[in-house]
Amino acid sequence: WGALEDVISEHPVLLNRALTLHRLGIQAFEPILVEGKAIHLPPLACAAFNADFDGDQMAVHLPLGAEAQAEARSLMMASDNILKPADGHTVTMPSQDMILGLYFLSTVIDGAKGQGRIFDSLAEARMALDRHDIDIQAKVLLRMPADFVLPKDWEPSEIKVVDPLPGEADTVKEERLSDGTILFATSYGRVLFNQTLPVDYPFINEQVPKGKLSGIVDDIAARYSTQQVAATLD
Repeated sequence: WGALEDVISEHPVLLNRALTLHRLGIQAFEPILVEGKAIHLPPLACAAFNADFDGDQMAVHLPLGAEAQAEARSLMMASDNILKPADGHTVTMPSQDMILGLYFLSTVIDGAKGQGRIFDSLAEARMALDRHDIDIQAKVLLRMPADFVLPKDWEPSEIKVVDPLPGEADTVKEERLSDGTILFATSYGRVLFNQTLPVDYPFINEQVPKGKLSGIVDDIAARYSTQQVAATLD
């Protein structure tokens, strides 16, 4: 295995699924050694190959010459071929378990444990989550920095506090503080989802089903470089 890893290190291979009906039917990848005889294809790359795991047969080609390897790396890498040649929309989309996980992270449950609690930082909220003081789908107030990119058309709202302590208010409200920071209502799950997006992209503070996710990916592809889009998808 050690010798094989040395041989394939930084050596791209071409993966092709017949019939090659469009340019994305053959793409370059950096292989990872796995047990067994089946080709393990990343779910993000399935749509381009129209792969549906019903016994599809794929061929692996090895570019031998230095020029062929350079061409594969510069023109054919899957990370550089994320748009459909036909219409320019993103062909590399999250699918299957990724969609389910992102839907779960972006869902807020009314009345979940910890709803309405206020945290001075994301680290403090993370500690509360680790101690099971709040639920990952509970809407809480987080203090965000002054350069935080708010969602489009954001308006301050109130949150009902679940199980307030004696003497505490039963509602809390979003607001911009005097130092420029913002008390922002969201769930920690949505924070985790937004941490995968570009830092200057507006915060997505809503449930993200498959259709919404496709729109977000298309918007990021229109705004940012191919390298940034590939990093976001990863």
